[in-house]
Amino acid sequence: MLNSTTSNGTTWLTATNNVTVTSDLTSGNGGAIQIRTVNSCNASLAKTNPPKEIQITRPEPPLSITGATQLCFPNSYNYTLSGVPIGAVVTWGTSSYYSLISSGNTATITPTSAANGGTNITASVFLPTCGLTFTKSLYVSIGTPYATFSINSYPQPEPNCYEVWGIYSFQAQQITGYPNTYSNTQWGWRNLTLGTSYTDPTIYGLSYTFFPYDAGQYEIWVKATNDCGVSSLESIKTVNVLESCAGSFRMQNNVLNTYPNPTKGMLKIQIPKAYQNISQLEISNQMGTIVMRKMLRNSVANLDIDLSNLKEGVYQITLRTGKNIMQTKVIKQ
Repeated sequence: MLNSTTSNGTTWLTATNNVTVTSDLTSGNGGAIQIRTVNSCNASLAKTNPPKEIQITRPEPPLSITGATQLCFPNSYNYTLSGVPIGAVVTWGTSSYYSLISSGNTATITPTSAANGGTNITASVFLPTCGLTFTKSLYVSIGTPYATFSINSYPQPEPNCYEVWGIYSFQAQQITGYPNTYSNTQWGWRNLTLGTSYTDPTIYGLSYTFFPYDAGQYEIWVKATNDCGVSSLESIKTVNVLESCAGSFRMQNNVLNTYPNPTKGMLKIQIPKAYQNISQLEISNQMGTIVMRKMLRNSVANLDIDLSNLKEGVYQITLRTGKNIMQTKVIKQ
């Protein structure tokens, strides 16, 4: 508008050399203001003088919110809104998920409970000079993950039979819950027949290898985890493990090499190539009690074992993969 008269973009508006120009744009770029002099002889436009152009721009401020995207009760987290123009007024939004203390372009947010879920942290910027408001949001996850999974055999199809001392791998695929709210998973199993259970202290990500030591009906479970802890939701796969699917263990003819033997502590074990992909190593005392158990994977050819914490005596070392088994004895001095 020129002195309160709206231009249609083609008609020139006559005025003095002191004018007030107002843009009706709300965002983005929008052309230019053109100024030409008037011919003093006949008041027509001076065609020899090129017009002076003043570009009209009103780009959106480059706003961004920085801070944690995973919130755990009852911790507090600081957030900063950057890209705020000089003279702007910042207002932070509220939510039932968290309490808020703000000052200008910074805010401190505290989750109101340990419940899980997702919400947005929002901040609005008001520009008094042009009457415009811009809003920026940051999605955050609150509490432990709320996700469930399907547990599938991996990388091979599910076997027709699960047996004791078999080696079975599974993979979890998220099917419900907020995406990207968990950083890892926790696995374990329960033998419903014997009433035994095991929670793997190692985080395996989305894949897990299962070694059944006894027959029975098993529940293999997986839970999502993040910085706040372990999810209350549990995804389960049920399998029946038999003593043997087709026959007993096969003893290998080649000897399991260990040295030094006797040993005072450190023991080196040579792992045969057939056992290097994935196998299980057990060390048991003369009473048959297993005192150490270790899962081997990733093509381990030589394994160092520390026996310094064991009492003096004779120990049996057993290496298993599938239905194959190798054994040897070692003396701890």
